[in-house]
Amino acid sequence: MAMATELVRLFKPKVILFNLIGTIIPLDWQDECIEPFIRDNIHRFIEENWSKSEFVYEMITIQFQQESIEHYFHNDRKDCPLVLNFNRDHSNWMDVIDSVEKFIHWQMVNTQLTMSNQTLELLRLCWMDGYRKGMIKTKLFHDVKNNLNRWKSMNIQLAILSLTMNNDVCRLILTSTNDGNISEMFDYYFDEQTIDGHYRQTELQFYQQIMQSMNISIGNEILLISNYGRDLKMAKENGNFQTLLLLRPLVNQQPPRSYYLIRFAHTDSLGRIEFV
Repeated sequence: MAMATELVRLFKPKVILFNLIGTIIPLDWQDECIEPFIRDNIHRFIEENWSKSEFVYEMITIQFQQESIEHYFHNDRKDCPLVLNFNRDHSNWMDVIDSVEKFIHWQMVNTQLTMSNQTLELLRLCWMDGYRKGMIKTKLFHDVKNNLNRWKSMNIQLAILSLTMNNDVCRLILTSTNDGNISEMFDYYFDEQTIDGHYRQTELQFYQQIMQSMNISIGNEILLISNYGRDLKMAKENGNFQTLLLLRPLVNQQPPRSYYLIRFAHTDSLGRIEFV
C-alpha cells in the first residue's frame, strides 16, 4: 500500500473523534496483548476467584466439564483435555484448575472452534482483572501520545468511538498503555450501541446524538479519523463530519478501496495532519 507522505491540511475542528481500533491501538491488539496474557494468567485468575465467585465456580464445576466431555466423546476430539471433578472435600482443587487451564489452552490453539459465550465471559473477566491490576499494557501506535498532547494544547477536544467494545472497557484499556494512562485525555466516549444510554435506531440518529452530546450543531466542526472507509462515508453522509482516512499497517486486511482513497483525505501518520 502506498503511503501518503505529504501534509494533510484540514479546517481546525472543535472535536477530533477517533475510531479506537486501527487508529489509536493496532488492529491485532488482542493477539498481541490479550491472548498472551490469558494464556499465562488464566490459572492464576481461576485460582484467586473459584472460591469467591459463583460464576467462576460454576464454570469449572459444570460448564467446562460438560464442554470437554462434548468435545471428547460426541465430537470425537480425543486430543481434548477432560476437566476433572472436584472430590467431596475439594482437596483436589489444584488438579481441577490445572485441567481447566489445559482445556482453555486447547480451545485457544484450536482456532476453528467456537467458544461458548460463558467461556468468552470468563476470559474477558480475566483480562479485565489484568488491566485493573496494571498487568497488561495496551500498545499504542507510536504517533498517538505526542499528537494527542499537540491537539489538547490547541484547545481541541478529543473523543473515542468504538464499534466493538463498550465505553467502560475502552476507558479501561487506555488506563494502562505503553505510554501511560491516556484515558483522561479524551473528553467523550461513544460505543456503537448507545449514546447517553439510548440505543440508536438509524445511522442518522447515531451521528445526530453524537453532535448533541458534544453540544455541536454544525457537523464539520467534528473530525472523524478512522482506518475504515465505510465509517467515514456514514459520518459524512449522515452528520456532515470532516473525515480523514488513516492508513495504518494492514493486519489480515485488504487495502482500502480506491473509492475511499479518492473520496477522503488520507495519510499514514497523525503527525502529518495540519489544521488551518
